[in-house]
Amino acid sequence: MPTKDTTAFFALKHAIDDQVARLGWSKERCIVYIKDRYKVRSRLSMSDDQLRHLLKVLSSMSTHATSERSSNRVDRRRRKKRF
Repeated sequence: MPTKDTTAFFALKHAIDDQVARLGWSKERCIVYIKDRYKVRSRLSMSDDQLRHLLKVLSSMSTHATSERSSNRVDRRRRKKRF
């Protein structure tokens, strides 16, 4: 039987997954965002407070704004890798 902490983690994880899907982000985009913002490699390394903050931030983002920003970042990354 899962513990309360495990259940809470998976509830947050699923809620974050829902927001990532709503925003249309790829798995890679989500990983880059977590590394840039929280300086950790994955959600497993994040504290409960960080996970709740991530959910709050993702929930507040509009799909239009994140699409523009993420495409600009991808373009910049592609340009950097060529040189």
